[in-house]
Amino acid sequence: MPSRRALLRTADIAAVAVLSAFVSVALQATTPEDPPSRAAPRPPCIADPISDTAPVLCGAPR
Repeated sequence: MPSRRALLRTADIAAVAVLSAFVSVALQATTPEDPPSRAAPRPPCIADPISDTAPVLCGAPR
């Protein structure tokens, strides 16, 4: 049977790994994929439901 010291060391390593994974997931959830300063500005949307070009002018793919 492993010594108490070895078990505590293993538990400490596991706790650090779990905490590290939690922080990584939390940072991914709060970090925007594209920073606002680098994002290309979207063209203004021209609301013309009859026009064929309205989706393109709104920035939506055709």
